[in-house]
Amino acid sequence: MGQKPNIRQRLGKIFFYQGEKKALSRLDILIENMGRVNYGHKFLADTQRKGIRTGVCKDLHFLLNWKHYPLPLDNPEKIDFSKGWTEGQPAFYAYDFTVQEPKDTYLDLSEFGKGVAFVNGLNLGRFWNVGPTLSLYIPHSYLKEGANRIIIFETEGQYKEEIHLTRKPTLKHIKGENL
Repeated sequence: MGQKPNIRQRLGKIFFYQGEKKALSRLDILIENMGRVNYGHKFLADTQRKGIRTGVCKDLHFLLNWKHYPLPLDNPEKIDFSKGWTEGQPAFYAYDFTVQEPKDTYLDLSEFGKGVAFVNGLNLGRFWNVGPTLSLYIPHSYLKEGANRIIIFETEGQYKEEIHLTRKPTLKHIKGENL
C-alpha cells in the first residue's frame, strides 16, 4: 500500500480519503476538543458543536457500526512506549532526565506542533505553535531530585529527539492580523 495522504480538516469542511481498490482500508480520525464559547450570543451557535456532525461515508454510503473511543489523558504514566510509532502521525513521546536541584523552569515546545505535556504524571497544559507562548511553565514542586519524566502528546506528527528546559519562557513574535 502506498503512503497515505496526510489529511487535515478545518471546521465545517468535507475531506476525502482514497484507499486502494479492492483492499481493506482503515481510516483513523482524531478529534480534538479545542474548547467552546461559554457565554454570550455564540453559546448555542451551531459552530460550538464538536466532533463528527454528519457522519462518515464510504463510496457515498454512511459507514455504520464503526468504533469510537476516548483518549484518556488522566494517567500518562501507564502508556506503553515499547510499541513502534508512525512518522508524521499523532503520538506520545517520553523524555527522561535527571534533576540535581529542582527549580522553576520552562519547557520549550517551539519545535513541536500542537498537543499537551505532562511532567511526572502532572498535566502542564496544552501548547500550539501558533503562539504567542511556545513554552509551558514547570514549577519546582513538579520536579523531584533525581529521575524525572516529561511525556508529550503531539497531534501534528512533529517529533524531536530532545527537549529543552529554559530559565525564561519562549515567545513568538506575532505581527499583522494575527494579533
